[in-house]
Amino acid sequence: MKSNYNFSGVINIYKEKGFTSHDVVNIVRNTLSKVKTGHTGTLDPEAEGVLPVCVGKATKLADYIAADIKEYIAEIITNRYSHLERNQYHGVEMPQLTVDMYLCQDGKPISTSAVYEWGKKDKSIYSVFRNRDHRLLETVAPPYELAETSSEKSWDYHSNPAYREYIDMMGANFVIANPGEQGKHKILPLLQWSGRIVLKVPNIATKSKQQILTCRGGYYVYRNYCVWDENSNQYAANVADKPIFKIDEVLLNYAEAMYELGRFTQDIADRTINKLRLRANVANMKVAEINDNFDPKRDKAVEPLLWEIRRERIIELMGEGFGFYDVRRWKKADYFVNRPEYGMWATKEEVGTGKIYNLETGLPDPNATEGYIYLFNDPVKEGKGWLDKYYLYMIPSNDMILNPNLEQNPGWN
Repeated sequence: MKSNYNFSGVINIYKEKGFTSHDVVNIVRNTLSKVKTGHTGTLDPEAEGVLPVCVGKATKLADYIAADIKEYIAEIITNRYSHLERNQYHGVEMPQLTVDMYLCQDGKPISTSAVYEWGKKDKSIYSVFRNRDHRLLETVAPPYELAETSSEKSWDYHSNPAYREYIDMMGANFVIANPGEQGKHKILPLLQWSGRIVLKVPNIATKSKQQILTCRGGYYVYRNYCVWDENSNQYAANVADKPIFKIDEVLLNYAEAMYELGRFTQDIADRTINKLRLRANVANMKVAEINDNFDPKRDKAVEPLLWEIRRERIIELMGEGFGFYDVRRWKKADYFVNRPEYGMWATKEEVGTGKIYNLETGLPDPNATEGYIYLFNDPVKEGKGWLDKYYLYMIPSNDMILNPNLEQNPGWN
């Protein structure tokens, strides 16, 4: 049937979600009694926006319009894999040597920083977190203690004001609600997955009266925790953002690559590492100041500047699954894996039935009245730990049968 319309031109149509570009063209064509119609570029069914539709003689312009520059604005949600993802008892904790990797706010390691207080004024867990990189406080639950109440769904400050230092710093969760709704990434006190309030942190398992969110060594990792929401069953459940690829990783990849190319300068530091430090309240990296004396406790087999670049990567990407592969890539398991690990400094009374670690023997010390909390025996002294062959995977025997030219990786024969 010949169209009754003698119309040519371009119609700008706002396409809603759920329609394909072809659907829109069909609607226009049927509305205009089968007049010749075509669109100027495909919009995904889930996309919404303006779709220019050419009608009549204007369809000859479709190819020209489609070839012109367009702008697509996308909103991508890369999180909420599950409303139930959470850590549980003893789920994830950080050993003391990893805590010690975090810089102080003056940009110096704890071995040379003038603002690091632990061991100078006292050996309190509160001193460990004071004046440190804020990423430590966002990764490991800082210490606090609340007044005991009759309800586990409400709380009040302890009578000792010293116990509220980090609640005041991080923000107080008085309404017991999702911290994200209050504009805070982490606020205190900690909430167990069902919304129960953790009265004291560190909540050491061998001493705790409240067996929720406990840990053995005192450093409870809550990076992907303490943000809770109601799930479909109406239980308060922790949820965690799960970025697929972050700009942080891009900047750190670039910084490390530029060092390996011999081109890492102050300008590169300012464009990469110092951008990350800005939001962590840590002083800028000053390349000219990094030498053998910058951190006397670093791995001496690694150049000072490279060590600091790697430190930044470890801190920024902590808990995101990079550590194992970075250690293999750097071939540094001798430093990061084959070493004794222990928890925070504590008295025997604070660990209850737990044990104090002996740094010399690599074993628990039954006579110690204070010291670092024992986690496990020194792997090297136990004849265990990382073997060099672990740097390369074993080639499956089936693959070697299929290709007789393959040679098994060293140590796997």
